[in-house]
Amino acid sequence: MYRFRLPPVAVPLGLLLLLGALLPVRRAAAIGEVGGRIGGTVYIESTRDGLAGVQIVVRSPSLIGGAQRTTTAEDGSYLFQNLPPGTYELSADIEGFTPVRLTNVQVVGGQKAQVDIPLRVGGLAPGQTHTIVEKTNPALNFESAAMVTTLSNEKVSKTPIFRQIQTVLQLAPGTGPGNSPSVRGGLARYARFLIDGMDTTDIVTGGITAPMNFDAVEQYNLFIGAMDAEYNSLGAVQNMVTRSGGNRFTVDGSVFIQPAFTYDPTRYSSGDPANAQLFNNRLLYDDRPQPERSFYSGNLNLGGPVVKDKLWFFVSFQFNYNRRSVPMPAVPWHGEEVRAAYDRHADTYTYLGRAKLTWQATRDTRIQLSFNIDRNFIRNAVASTTLLPEADRRIDRGGEFIVLLWDTLLTPKLLFQLQTGLTTKRSVEDTILLRDGQPDRVTPAHTIRSQDQWNGFTYLNSPSGWDQETKYRVQFDPSLLYSTTGLGGTHNIKGGMQFAYMRYERNNGVAGGRIYTDNFVTDPMSGAIIPCDPTNPATFAACNQVRDFPESEPQGGTAGLGLSNVAQALNVGFFLQDRFTVGRWLTVVPGMRMDLGVLYDSTGAQTASLLGFGPRLSLIYDLFRDRTTLVEAHYGRHNDVGNAFVANRSNPAPISILRQWNPATRAFEERNRSGGPGGQIFAASLTPPSLDEVQAGIRREVLPQTVVGLTYVYRLYQHLWVNEEINQIWDPGGTRVVGYANGRPERIFRAATPADARRTYHGLDLWVQGNPGRFDVVASYTLAFADGTTEDYFDGYRVNPRLVSLFYGPLPDNFRHTLKAAVDYAFPFGLDIGVRVQWRTGAPQWRVFQSPEDFGFNLYRSPRGSDIGARTNDPTSWTEFRLPDQFQVDLEARYGLQKLTGQRIDIMVLLFNALNNTIVTGVDTRSGTNFGVVTRRLDNFFAQLGIRYRY
Repeated sequence: MYRFRLPPVAVPLGLLLLLGALLPVRRAAAIGEVGGRIGGTVYIESTRDGLAGVQIVVRSPSLIGGAQRTTTAEDGSYLFQNLPPGTYELSADIEGFTPVRLTNVQVVGGQKAQVDIPLRVGGLAPGQTHTIVEKTNPALNFESAAMVTTLSNEKVSKTPIFRQIQTVLQLAPGTGPGNSPSVRGGLARYARFLIDGMDTTDIVTGGITAPMNFDAVEQYNLFIGAMDAEYNSLGAVQNMVTRSGGNRFTVDGSVFIQPAFTYDPTRYSSGDPANAQLFNNRLLYDDRPQPERSFYSGNLNLGGPVVKDKLWFFVSFQFNYNRRSVPMPAVPWHGEEVRAAYDRHADTYTYLGRAKLTWQATRDTRIQLSFNIDRNFIRNAVASTTLLPEADRRIDRGGEFIVLLWDTLLTPKLLFQLQTGLTTKRSVEDTILLRDGQPDRVTPAHTIRSQDQWNGFTYLNSPSGWDQETKYRVQFDPSLLYSTTGLGGTHNIKGGMQFAYMRYERNNGVAGGRIYTDNFVTDPMSGAIIPCDPTNPATFAACNQVRDFPESEPQGGTAGLGLSNVAQALNVGFFLQDRFTVGRWLTVVPGMRMDLGVLYDSTGAQTASLLGFGPRLSLIYDLFRDRTTLVEAHYGRHNDVGNAFVANRSNPAPISILRQWNPATRAFEERNRSGGPGGQIFAASLTPPSLDEVQAGIRREVLPQTVVGLTYVYRLYQHLWVNEEINQIWDPGGTRVVGYANGRPERIFRAATPADARRTYHGLDLWVQGNPGRFDVVASYTLAFADGTTEDYFDGYRVNPRLVSLFYGPLPDNFRHTLKAAVDYAFPFGLDIGVRVQWRTGAPQWRVFQSPEDFGFNLYRSPRGSDIGARTNDPTSWTEFRLPDQFQVDLEARYGLQKLTGQRIDIMVLLFNALNNTIVTGVDTRSGTNFGVVTRRLDNFFAQLGIRYRY
């Protein structure tokens, strides 16, 4: 293991770094560019020779500082840098040539709009001021092989998706379902979310850490693969370029409602309860009322000048309320009379606020400071009959982030950028059950009633215990971009540093310090199932086993303290890359980055350090040299050098003592224990998890502003984190522990990154994106093969060495075929129709068996992605095990009232799961009587109504 000694750090150091960023600096940074560029060559139309000394002027409502000007170089080239995303107009003028004005030039954050301008010798016709040309910039990006899907706020607003910023990533090719989807065979935790180029990714779970107002985003840049050296990501990168104020006062407000009557309550018919399948722990076919589902959202955005041409503001607020109700049956509770049927409501309240200031300090310096706050409260988060109403879950969470952007054009060729900020997040998850006005952390989790025809048994108090988390992330990313012409072509050289400090504080425990598990013992007299009652020793025979957690045991009638840990991580990355364009037909992008991660435990001791190098090389070739067809190839390596989640693994886990009931002695006897000091160690030699990616493809502009591409991708993820158990000795079948390496009945885990903890991906993407006529299209088909041994970091791989050979196979996120499209059509009379279609083949499943060692479902008898078939332990009977294919259609209709009212008012209707498809999306994979029972389906059909006003 590479050792790099740094002193333990804490939040004050991160705050000092942030404060330091607020002082005058000499250079700046960005993990992703917020601004875009317009550049190209001005040439004589008849000879195609470059023309020097031509004055170029760029204008746009997005250019809040006013028009910008430049003059072409000796070879006729020109470049405007750091332009806010939007629509621009260019004009070119020099004596002796016809002036040209070019409109509808689209600028995308982090990309260059290539606009070559031919000038004709001679003057203007009488009464003419300019020759006007529309849609001048090509739809293809000639500078990068990166797979990037760029979506404007307008496009996303016309697409029927749930109004959350994390849902947008699903629209890109090669991405799976969900808000933190697997991308091209990677882990869901690899998805990274950037706000104005600053990394705000959750330091524990990955993915989004702090939601924000949906309409506060101007543009979404979705990076899926073949990324340049400035990005270090084993998954997707979603960069959200946020809206800024301008010289004109603006208002953007909307209201969306989803009343209960818009949710289809009649998915299932009545039937025979004895033969019915389960759904969410209740019958699919019974006479109970269907659950209610409703949603309400209000959104307001304001922007305008504080000081005209100098200082602008933008503020926004959003409130969401969501209700999901689950009918509960009337059943006999142990020791009580029958409780009446009722609806349990899972209510979610979300508050989102944002403020942003933009200061044009000088002609060449722009500074942006933004603050974001979110609060989220959930009651009855589980909403299941497996918990008593007072034992359901509550979740309180929220956070803030502050982002500072500093852009300075030091010289006409040298751009300095800095993106820095602080992200915080806090969450508490606990039982709703109260004791002396506080969540009950004293009553142990145990079952309290007999099995009934619907649901089996129910817990009094949640077995999940409590979990309190606080997270901090400080980001400091300076970079320099130098553009020059010479040495055989045009160079855009970019280098920078990316620094992240992460701190994770956690306190967790189990109510009462104990969890009982029922054995379903039958009363010989009545035939009823006797539940385990921890207050009645006479029922202990029904308690199959008990797991004790000493740190959580109540002391003197008050709740135990639980286990508190602190984990810290430092990530430092350096990158250098050159975007080298030769003769306007070949672009070569070599790059290299180095990343170092240092991890610390609760004592401040360094527990691991990881060092990785990431070479990159991209080639983009203009096949016919007419700006219509690009052939591209890319190789790159990315390294995960650790975060606070991995660092926390070096801390001791809660002490857990497993005791099982011995009928002969009529007592609970210790079987094994885990956690505590010495229960968790790190391997002496560690290789950072890495991704090696090879990509090749072709892109062609088949229609004006419409591109079709075909891309092949191979990815190898290896050295993923595992937590291997190293003390238990198993029998040959992996069903029983027969001894311990150190002679003591305890489990000892070692965190390691072995080469066989891997995932492989082969994928072929056929995609289209563009604006043919009145259509706006984002669509793709993906053929994918994803196999591996690891579903996530520290999952069950290598816990039982006898089962290791069964872990390689098709992964749960291996959707062999995926077809998705988001298409909208704008009628000339103000009506827009948007359609979103999703079809994917079923995900692989894996049958799991109950282990006789600890009665947990962690024993496998066939390879990943399979079922044992008709004969146990017979490989010839193994069968592929997948869910059914999924198909969903969502619709949106939007009608603009501007022609009728003179105001920008839109009326919207969104129909989700318009076909009310009830396809199965989850089944019980546990071997037993409920094996194969449906546990989850697509949401019912539901509709939302919305109105949006913009001024």
